[in-house]
Amino acid sequence: MDWERQEILPIGLSLTAFGEVRGDVFSVIESDTLEEEISFRLSPTAGIEARYPLQWVMDAETSHVIEPVVQAILAPNGGNDDIPVEDSLVTEFDETNVIERNRFSGLDNFEEGPRVGVLLRYELINDTGVRFDASAGRVYRFRDQDAFSDGSGLATAESDFVAAWNASYDPYFSLRHRMRFDEDFDITRNEFTGRLKIDPVTLNTSYIFLAADPLIGAPLDREELTGGARVDVNDNWSISANMRRDLQFDSFVRVGGQITYTNECCAIEAFARRTFVRTTGVPASTTGGIRVKLLTLGGN
Repeated sequence: MDWERQEILPIGLSLTAFGEVRGDVFSVIESDTLEEEISFRLSPTAGIEARYPLQWVMDAETSHVIEPVVQAILAPNGGNDDIPVEDSLVTEFDETNVIERNRFSGLDNFEEGPRVGVLLRYELINDTGVRFDASAGRVYRFRDQDAFSDGSGLATAESDFVAAWNASYDPYFSLRHRMRFDEDFDITRNEFTGRLKIDPVTLNTSYIFLAADPLIGAPLDREELTGGARVDVNDNWSISANMRRDLQFDSFVRVGGQITYTNECCAIEAFARRTFVRTTGVPASTTGGIRVKLLTLGGN
């Protein structure tokens, strides 16, 4: 059961109060790590969220918006003990869920304990096609949270910092950068994507670094670079190629290319790709095929 109410004060401050009571029943059988039993959990949550968007209008076409956001939540400690965890193993912490009431990906784990989330957002608004926005935030607690993995950025009382910015000039280019780093400014996540379009050529690239997180099955740092290019021959035909490279092991993961025919009803793609060896005992392979997308149905 949940309840929520929002009030916007005359000064423009938005206040949202909320509460939730959740009950779970778990039946454990044939487990090597947990006792075979039926357990119950009651998980109440209450909090308040404050947002104060401030707009600076420069002229008829351009304005700046700065929005500080603070969310305070009260919840009991405990509640995850002796509960089997199957759907809450991987938790992604970034600028999009600093202000979230529950950051677990599934229902097995309950985000416990009092906490405060702080986020600062900025956005440039104009009519020229140029767009820019940025955000940064962090979560504060009274104690560490063992339910989160060490590499999630949420396991300590004071979480990692998360930040992101996006810049674009439609339809020619777009850039996006997302980061997560700890108090010592050691980067635990670094992600960059870019797109450049100069007709008839479109270029895409992305880079990602993820620090090791053994609890979720990632014992080593991961660092990869991907790239792609597409040439539009005319309104119906295009040729594209792509590659993915593992920078930690200095080797390609996959390369490929395709020829595509598109009309208002469907897209037909003839593709070929080469997947290289990454795991002992798994041979490299080359595959090809034809893929048909029925655009009016929205599927492949």
